[in-house]
Order: sequence, then structure tokens, then C-alpha cells
Amino acid sequence: MSEAGNYRYPMARGSGAFLVCVGLGLILAVLRAEDAPVNTRLLGYSAILGIVAIPVVRKLFPLGRPKEIHILAMSGAVALELFLFWFVFSRLPKDTQPQMRWLWALLLVGLHFIPMGLALGRRVVILGVVCAAVAASALFLGMLPFTWTVVVDGILKVGFGASMAVTGMRKAA
Repeated sequence: MSEAGNYRYPMARGSGAFLVCVGLGLILAVLRAEDAPVNTRLLGYSAILGIVAIPVVRKLFPLGRPKEIHILAMSGAVALELFLFWFVFSRLPKDTQPQMRWLWALLLVGLHFIPMGLALGRRVVILGVVCAAVAASALFLGMLPFTWTVVVDGILKVGFGASMAVTGMRKAA
């Protein structure tokens, strides 16, 4: 199949670049946090960079046009994420610690990756399950300290995102 051909998951490269940016942002944001659990300014900048990276990567390294199912899966996953955030955060007690809120956010973000598998392939499903499991292990079992949980989540996003960003690339002979 040609580089710009009709690849099964044409949104994978751009989405992978987004994940790399957000993953690096998470790592930096938790390690450079001052008076909050996460430096939201750094995280915000990384998200903006990731959003800009999506069309740039898609233009420079095209994999074809997304089909309707890809658009619907991505839209549905984002709608699910928004619903889950509203549902969970509207029910958390007002005095919930900020670190616990961030762990809930990581869990919900992980869960929203699962339906993205229809648009991005099985790697994002695996990423979602593993990110959700890491967040849940810290949230419910206290298995990892907060900072390490966020760093591990960021590393997972960077690794899986990088593997998605190089989707379909072949070595030159």
C-alpha cells in the first residue's frame, strides 16, 4: 500500500503525534508542579502543540482520508469522555483532594481511548486499558504515588503515541 494510500486507520499518525505531545506535557507538568499537583499551564501548552501537530503530521505524512466510521468513533469517544467527566466530577465530594481528581481524570481519559480503537486501531485500545488500570491502581489501591502515576501515564502516552505516529512507515531499502 502506498504511503498516501487508503490505510485502515488514516488518523493514527496525527493522533499519535498528539499523544506524544500530551504525554511529554504530563511528565513535565507533574515534575514542574509548584503549588498544585500538576502545572496546568505546561499541560495546556502541550495540548495546544498536540492539536497543532495533528493536521501538520496528517499533511506531511498522509495515510488517506478518514471514513465516516473513523469520524463517528472519534466523536463518540470525545462525547463519552465529556459525559464521564461530568458524571464523575459532579458526584465527587467538594473536599476531594486535587490529586484524587487528577487520578480520576487519568482514569476517564484512559477509558475514552477504548472506543477510539475503531478509528485508530488496537494500540489505542491497549493504551486505554493500561492507562485506566494504572490510574485505578493508584486511585483505589494506592499502589503508586501520585507523581509516579502521572509520569507512568505520560510515558505510556509517549510510547504508544510514537508507535502510532510512525504507523505505515517503511524502512528505505
